[in-house]
Parts: sequence; C-alpha cells; structure tokens
Amino acid sequence: MTRYIDSAPLPERMHAYARYARSVVSAAASIEANMSGPLPQAFIDRARGYAP
Repeated sequence: MTRYIDSAPLPERMHAYARYARSVVSAAASIEANMSGPLPQAFIDRARGYAP
C-alpha cells in the first residue's frame, strides 16, 4: 500500500471507492454511446490478446 492509502481512514477510502465505482457505470455508458462503426480487426485482436 502507498502512504496515501494507508493514511486515509477506512470510511473515507470506502466512500471514495463507492464514488469511483458509481462513475464506472456512467463512463461505460458514455463510451458505448460514442463507439461507431465496426472496429478495425487489429483492435479486436489486441482486445482478445492475439496481437503482439
């Protein structure tokens, strides 16, 4: 653990994590809404771990 994480009280860390976790949902929705057209095959291969 870093000094920052160790120095924050547990309730404060949990509150920060909950705020982050809630933001992931809206960020994922925003990313999905902004995706357009078919992805290049190289992107798909990279995501699947096939590309070097």
